[in-house]
Amino acid sequence: MNLTAVENMRILNKAIRSVAKEKLMMTCFHAIYNKSTRSLTYVNASHEPPILFKKCEDIHTKGSLVFLNENINGRLGYAADTDYVSSEYLLEESDRIYFYTDGVQDLTNSKGTVFGERGHIKSLLQILNEKTDLQSTAKNLVYSLETFREKTELVDDVTFFFMEAK
Repeated sequence: MNLTAVENMRILNKAIRSVAKEKLMMTCFHAIYNKSTRSLTYVNASHEPPILFKKCEDIHTKGSLVFLNENINGRLGYAADTDYVSSEYLLEESDRIYFYTDGVQDLTNSKGTVFGERGHIKSLLQILNEKTDLQSTAKNLVYSLETFREKTELVDDVTFFFMEAK
């Protein structure tokens, strides 16, 4: 089967509504990457928008970040007739995209301080400007999050990954 991102979201929405009996809604970011054209087609169902880091940037700043949030659709499971809209972005070689859950920004330390969007973006920019390979970038972010958290109990999942256009 070769379905579009929109068709996949419609099927997923129908399945969630069927199983959850309209008592559960969830966010989701679904993307299809075409390696030969470097085209990323995606549908965002109210999820945290991934962040694009253009390789051509010598120094990354908050203003150089591209949040993939052109079309934010309703959550999965909310309505049977949700009309999902997709977006498309043409990546350049070595562009990176950072996908994450809201648990990253919701991290709290032993003093009760929340990591928040500001801490999240500041940490990301510092790590990206080190110009390391993708694996080191991810390891450095894990270290930054663990250092902030100070072994405080997690209240939400903390999930992220990077991809790089080749």
